[in-house]
Amino acid sequence: MTYALETQTNILKNTLKAQFSEAFELYVHVKVTRMIIETRMRFGSDKTVNYWLEPVPGKEKLVQGTMIEIFGDRETEGLYGTKDEIEDAEDFFPFIYVPGILL
Repeated sequence: MTYALETQTNILKNTLKAQFSEAFELYVHVKVTRMIIETRMRFGSDKTVNYWLEPVPGKEKLVQGTMIEIFGDRETEGLYGTKDEIEDAEDFFPFIYVPGILL
């Protein structure tokens, strides 16, 4: 009986961890969407409105990859990346990227 209870407890814990992760991701998405909508409502859709994103340390590559997928041109996919990744003289991204600046 103890083994069955332990197994069910582990299944429940794993399910809750996965669901919490999904719920937290949705929560952050809603917060960012709200910020963008409220900024648009307050300042309009003027080109002078900027959005800043500072990733958690160690997650920079994940954020860069996601942003390249969102803003990059599918036909020129191999052009984007750091100068080491694309073997070029400088970094090239479909967005403004300033490394090492903390706001």
